[in-house]
Amino acid sequence: MRKEKEITTAVELLRRKGDRLSIIQADVLEGHRTEAWVFVRYVSQATEQNKDEDAYCAARDAARYLSGKLELEVLIPHPRKRNGRRRPEEGR
Repeated sequence: MRKEKEITTAVELLRRKGDRLSIIQADVLEGHRTEAWVFVRYVSQATEQNKDEDAYCAARDAARYLSGKLELEVLIPHPRKRNGRRRPEEGR
């Protein structure tokens, strides 16, 4: 299980991204949801027309991060390069 500071940091980063899947992930982290809860919510309880595989996978990854199975860099990828160039903070 992650420390509260790690969870708070991840939630802040995800909310800053602001896209739909990031918000779902932030909600899972804030609710301290498990993979089992995510499965029930996004697969078992969802009707066929309301199933959203992308949302399920994003929520599952957030639950895996909570349990320590994924690192932050996997949950929220940080590309090392932008437009083929190094970021200024990377140095030479």
